[in-house]
Amino acid sequence: LEDSFLQLNWSDEAKINTYTRRPFQPRLIEEVVLAYLNGDTSTQRCTSDFPDRAIIQQLIPNSNKVFRVVVGIRGDPWTIISFYSSSARRKFFKKIKHKKKHDKQKTMTEHDKQEPLAKFIANFTYYDDTNALVVNFTEEPDELAEDATKYILVYYNQTDKIMAIRIDSPTICIRGITNDKPSFTLNPTYDEERDIFKINFADSISMTTFQKTDVEDVEIEIDDEGKLVAILFHNANIKMANMCVK
Repeated sequence: LEDSFLQLNWSDEAKINTYTRRPFQPRLIEEVVLAYLNGDTSTQRCTSDFPDRAIIQQLIPNSNKVFRVVVGIRGDPWTIISFYSSSARRKFFKKIKHKKKHDKQKTMTEHDKQEPLAKFIANFTYYDDTNALVVNFTEEPDELAEDATKYILVYYNQTDKIMAIRIDSPTICIRGITNDKPSFTLNPTYDEERDIFKINFADSISMTTFQKTDVEDVEIEIDDEGKLVAILFHNANIKMANMCVK
């Protein structure tokens, strides 16, 4: 059936997202990529931090949004890896800016005592064919997504609250995760006094560094090798969709 209607290859992640959460139809997603391959000037190819991938994007008519398709460019035909809509003001027909070096904010030597709140994560899925970890804070469709770092994508719902994140190549960037049968343990905590929601991916370690990201109020915690230890969401009661869940 897929061979009859689709012209490109599809990852398992992309297939699942077309019929579980997202309003985009497979044919429409392929049309964006095929339009670029056919020389349509309404599309644009952006470089990716991964050498075997590219991002094809196109303005969504009558909106300030741009639709982005991440494709694997090794092999013929190309492979649809993932897709999402984003803000056209940031993404469309602008020069690809160099990734700025994040300033180190502070160093933590002692972790705060915080109460685990597992109920604030709806579910998470690891896709081995695309090597991606998707963490859903609520079960609802996403409206927009923004790049926080070169490997973290933040999804927003219709009320502009964060409802999910996607981590690219978690077997490479998360501390303690290996390529051989990767296993993930997520430990969410909430600091009520500072209003910070935090996802811990690794056990407590003696020395970590905090870095700001390109998304406001989203911060990452890394070890001395640059591996991801945790993601922090400041002003959580305002920014996080899961903080409204009873």
